Amino acid sequence: MAKEDRGGGRRVMKNERYLPALILSSLTIMTAVFLFWELIEENFFANLDSSSLHFLYITRGVALGVILSAWSVWFILKYRRKYEQAQHGLQSQLFETEKLAALGELIGGVAHEVNNPVGIIISRLELMLSDAAEHNIPERFVRDLETLQKHASRIGTITQQLLSFSRKSGADYAPVDLNTVVSSTIPLIDHELKKKGIAIDFKLSPGLPKVKGNFNQLQQVLLNLLTNARDALAAGGQETTAQPVIQIGTWMTRAKDAVRLCVVDNGRGIAGEDRSRIFDPFYTTKKAGTGLGLSVSYGIVKEHGGTLTLGNDGQEGICGTCFTVALPAAGQGAYS
Repeated sequence: MAKEDRGGGRRVMKNERYLPALILSSLTIMTAVFLFWELIEENFFANLDSSSLHFLYITRGVALGVILSAWSVWFILKYRRKYEQAQHGLQSQLFETEKLAALGELIGGVAHEVNNPVGIIISRLELMLSDAAEHNIPERFVRDLETLQKHASRIGTITQQLLSFSRKSGADYAPVDLNTVVSSTIPLIDHELKKKGIAIDFKLSPGLPKVKGNFNQLQQVLLNLLTNARDALAAGGQETTAQPVIQIGTWMTRAKDAVRLCVVDNGRGIAGEDRSRIFDPFYTTKKAGTGLGLSVSYGIVKEHGGTLTLGNDGQEGICGTCFTVALPAAGQGAYS
């Protein structure tokens, strides 16, 4: 998204330089033609009388006019094609944006309708499991109830992600400490990481300025990134026999205008063909994935005026996959 905006900016700048480029190139051609013609006159037509020289000057002007006309036509046609291509690209982007907006509305409606009955199903299954423990229900029936509860919970998770994906902006923003977001999110997933033998390495910079945002939404972004790293490492994806590790780091940018949060794992990384689509809705490489976690996270970070980027995974040290969130420090504008 941000890339498309920057690309559009470059196209505007090129269009603004169109007329100066045409003038400068025309002057260059005129100078070259005059110098070339003067060289020819000095070497081949030095002894001509005044009437012949007059005719020669007229010929030089006509030749120069023809050359400049041909050059101008070529130049204009060239940039016209570029402009038409850029315009077509912008129209395509607008069409895709409108489709995504319509998709978001549809997703929100469907997810809302599904979420309520799923919540009732989950609560009834919990009651049935509680009754089963008190009334000595056969084990196979208990296992069936647990299976139903597991998959109903999965449906509930998916509908919540769909609701988050279709959510409109307008959440309450306040100064947020990213280090506090990290410390409050880790307990939500720490038990699962320990069960899978995954270590956490913290590299949190103290005294960071706060960012303006919604605490719960930023916590959701971090939890999504940690869940992705956990799934990648739990699948046995680390490159070496070393213990699987997730690194979490925070730091201030050199320009002191933004705070960054980085989640890195020592897994195998993301394949080249998947990297360009990793933030697309419903795109996933996991068998049990929904393809919404990163897309939702990307949207949340963008609403906060920040960026979520995929780093150079699988290249340096323990870095298997590296996601970086950059958010403007409180009081700063949008970061890009």
